[in-house]
Amino acid sequence: MVLVGASGAGKSSLLRAGLVAGLEGEGVLLVPGPGTRPFRTLVESWATAVGRPFAEVESELGTGRFGGAGPGVLVIDQLEEIFTQCRDVEERELFVRALAGAGPDGPRIVLGLRADFYDQGLNDARLARIIRSGQFTVSAMSDDELRAAVEQPAEHAGLRLEDGLSDHILRELRQERAAEGNAVALPFLAHALRQTWSGRRGTTLTFAAYQAAGGIRTSVARTADEVHDALGADDRTRLRELLLRMVLVVDDGGRAVRRRVPVRELDRVADLLGRLAAARLVVVDQDEAQLCHDSLLNAWPQLRDWIADDRAGLLARRRLGDAADGWHEAGRPESGLYRGDQLASARTQLAGSGGTLPMRPVDRDFLRASGRAEHLTRNLRRAAVSVVTVLALLATTLAVLARGAQRDAEGRATVLLADQVAAQADAMRERDPQTALRLSLAAYRAARTPATRSSLYAAYLTETPVEVSAGHREPVLNLAFSKDGDVLATSQRRGRVQLWDISRRNVPVKAGTLKLKGSAAIAFHPRTRLLAAQTASELALWDVTDPRPARGVPEGTTYTLGFAPDGRTLAAGSAEGRLRLWDVSKPSAPLLRTGSLQPT
Repeated sequence: MVLVGASGAGKSSLLRAGLVAGLEGEGVLLVPGPGTRPFRTLVESWATAVGRPFAEVESELGTGRFGGAGPGVLVIDQLEEIFTQCRDVEERELFVRALAGAGPDGPRIVLGLRADFYDQGLNDARLARIIRSGQFTVSAMSDDELRAAVEQPAEHAGLRLEDGLSDHILRELRQERAAEGNAVALPFLAHALRQTWSGRRGTTLTFAAYQAAGGIRTSVARTADEVHDALGADDRTRLRELLLRMVLVVDDGGRAVRRRVPVRELDRVADLLGRLAAARLVVVDQDEAQLCHDSLLNAWPQLRDWIADDRAGLLARRRLGDAADGWHEAGRPESGLYRGDQLASARTQLAGSGGTLPMRPVDRDFLRASGRAEHLTRNLRRAAVSVVTVLALLATTLAVLARGAQRDAEGRATVLLADQVAAQADAMRERDPQTALRLSLAAYRAARTPATRSSLYAAYLTETPVEVSAGHREPVLNLAFSKDGDVLATSQRRGRVQLWDISRRNVPVKAGTLKLKGSAAIAFHPRTRLLAAQTASELALWDVTDPRPARGVPEGTTYTLGFAPDGRTLAAGSAEGRLRLWDVSKPSAPLLRTGSLQPT
């Protein structure tokens, strides 16, 4: 049977506090989550439950058999972890084979699956059969069920809610569910009720305690901020490191989920882990720690910003971990290492994360081995190029010395050799343009043929590209150059406007950054370094020597911007076909001129 529901719908509560608790004493085994090694986790749990050696159980489950007497019900929560955390195809295959092969003599299997991973479950034919034949859907709770969830536990504990508090909570909850969905609202409700209980007056749960907790919307964020604000600067850095280690970016789209972290890896931050656990922001069991719920990834603005700032580093770390694990399990072969652009990209992204996440030993070994292999390859390549260069120069010299005696015959040989050197220069120009230039020049001096002349022209026109990157991989929507050509402005998604000092063309330097509320059209003043940036809700004028922008507030979506030749008027074209004119003669106080132009 597969229990399917949205994140926060109550699947884990139903499985653990409902099914497992109801079957207590009747032979039930709970696996909280498959984790990164789902088959190994299953084997260890089943071997412990039946009291048999790990190797025997591994052999049986590997063939899809649950041998021997054991629990009658096997409950596996968070099945989606085989897609989000397990990157070993063979490990996932063995796990699914064991579940799908359980016959009538094996346990009854109950799986918990998040609805947003439903399609990935259907992509596996064996899991699809289980889903089709035994699906139980956890739908959103009704108003009556929500009221019962608020009032009945209090009544059972001998508490009462202040008059009107239940109605107020349910009204806020309906608003929150309409805005954010069940996945966020219910975990927030649980946290707000716990905080209200902590601030109760006698046996009464009060409005004051509920409001002090922050209500449905801010209770989790307020608790997290209290933990964060009570720390010093160094401990806040350690807190950021700890929380980001519990986050996993699962795809290139940046979707983040919780990550289980072995407790043994968190000895250095055990004090912070205890604070988070006491605040019910982190769940810690005997072996692992993880965030209390996926909703925390969006509920606390500070954590949300940390994830956004380091999303590229988190994704690079996940890919590095997958590659390092595969390399280690294959016996650490040289063929499994990073090379060239892949290694350079990984190093850049990891360096861009500011060293936030300490690497595992296997990750460090993988990068060191990749660096050594790349260094050796580079040295061999340079040696080969040097040999070719020396041979080319030697051939040119010999050709000049022998020209008088055997001009005709050796002239043809010289032409042939020069063309070969030119071809060699063309072949290596992309990866080593400097050496290619020397070879092209040597070939042209040896024989002025169309091939050597073309090679020399190509060498002259070749420039080594410079990548302008600041760790932010958002698509660039617009570009603008200052009048003097020394400042480049880029407009990117999510409202980022970035300045670059390109006065030295080969060494661009990152300058200031302006963050707006949406994607912006940009334009430079025709005479000064005044930059205009306009979004759907604001106009910013920015002198690069003064980072404080002055803003106006337009209406509608802006498609284009342009300055008048005298620089005193700024025109903004919008989605409605309107052309609005701004008087920017005083950049700190731009004025919208009366009226606007609209084509008929």
